[in-house]
Amino acid sequence: MYHLASIFLAFLQNLIDLFDNFLIIIWFGSI
Repeated sequence: MYHLASIFLAFLQNLIDLFDNFLIIIWFGSI
């Protein structure tokens, strides 16, 4: 159970990083 939670947290972290990059790209594209 703990192992599953750590995998999920790592996945969530990667998702947030991807989303951050996506927002930065959109922001620079709109300038």
